[in-house]
Amino acid sequence: MSFMRNRFLRSAYDELVVVGSRWTRVLAVSVDAAEVGPPHVQSHLAHPIITVIPTLHVAGIKFYDRVLEYIDHAVKRNKDTLVLLEGICDSEAAEKQQMQEYQDIMRNDALRQTMLAKADDNTLYSPEVMREICQEMDIRYELLQSMESTVRLQECYLKPKLAAMCGLNLRNHADLHMHEVQRLLEEESVRLQTLGERLPSSIAVSQLGSFPVIRKHRERKVAQVARMHCIRWFEQETDGEVIIPWGYFHTEAIIHYILEGNKSVSAAVDTNGGGVASSTGTSSSAGAASPSDEASTRSSTGPGRLSAKAAAAGGVAGAAAAIEHAPPRLVFVEADELLAKVPFSVPKELIERTPEDADSSKCS
Repeated sequence: MSFMRNRFLRSAYDELVVVGSRWTRVLAVSVDAAEVGPPHVQSHLAHPIITVIPTLHVAGIKFYDRVLEYIDHAVKRNKDTLVLLEGICDSEAAEKQQMQEYQDIMRNDALRQTMLAKADDNTLYSPEVMREICQEMDIRYELLQSMESTVRLQECYLKPKLAAMCGLNLRNHADLHMHEVQRLLEEESVRLQTLGERLPSSIAVSQLGSFPVIRKHRERKVAQVARMHCIRWFEQETDGEVIIPWGYFHTEAIIHYILEGNKSVSAAVDTNGGGVASSTGTSSSAGAASPSDEASTRSSTGPGRLSAKAAAAGGVAGAAAAIEHAPPRLVFVEADELLAKVPFSVPKELIERTPEDADSSKCS
C-alpha cells in the first residue's frame, strides 16, 4: 500500500470552536469502598485519576499556556504524574529515541532554556518544515504566520515546552507506531477482501491516525494504558495522575474505552462471587514506569498483602498467594463536573476550508 500526502479534510469545526476544550476527569474507585467503611477509614486508600484534555494541532497560545500550566502544576504537586503523548512514531526504536531526547533535555538546563526560547520565538523549525506541517494539516501557512503572536502549531509550541518543563513525566508508548499501523491495515485489507471490498489504493500520511481501524486501536490503546497505570498505583497505594492531552475528535472515544473496561471487572465480581478474574482491560504493552515506581514497590503494606493478624488466622501460604495475585477491584467513573472548559482561541478561518479553497483543490 502506498502512502501519499494530500489535504486533510475536516468537519464539525463549528462545534469545536463553540464547545471548546472540555477537560474531563475520570476517577479510579475501589469496588470495595462501601465495605471498607466511612471516608475517614478509607483515607489510607489510593485514589488515582485520569485527566483527559482535548487539544488541536493548531490553537491559541492562551489555550496551550492553560494546558502547560495545569500539567506543570500537576507534576510539581505529584511526581507520580504521567502525560501520555499523542503521535505515531516510525518504530519502537524511534519511540525510545524520543524518550531519550526528553531525558537529555531535562538534564541539560541550557538545552531546556533554548527549547523554551525557540518555542516562544517560533523558531524551533525552519519555515520550510512549518509549511510542510501546515500542508499536511490543511492549515493556511501564510495566514498562520500573520497570527503567530497569538496562534501556534502544537508541534512548535506545546510539545517543545512540555519536553522542557516536564520531560521526565512524558510517555509516548500509549500510541501506535508505524509497524503496528501497517499490520492493522494489512489485517483490515484481508478482512475486507472476504467481504468483497478493498481498502483505498492510497491513504494520506496525515489521515492515517484517523483511518477507522487505526483510530479505534489508538483510542483503545491509550485508554488501556491509562487504566493500567491507575491499577498499578492503586496496588502501590500511590495517588498518581494520568494526563491525556489528545486530539479533540479522539477524546470522547478514549473516555468511552476507559469506562468500557469496567465491564470485565464487574463481570468477574459477579462470576466469582466477590473474586476478580485476571482480565482487567489493561494492555501488556503499556510498560514505562512512573518516576517513583522503584520506591513505591518497596512498600510492604499494599492492598494485595495480608496483615500479620490475618495471616496468623490460618491458611497463610494459600491465602497470601490468592490475595497477592488477585488484581485490584477498581472501577473508573467520570466525575460529575468538568474540570475546566477552555476555548481553543483559534480563528475559525484558519482551520476551516472556504469554497474558494475547495474549488482550487478540485482543479489541482
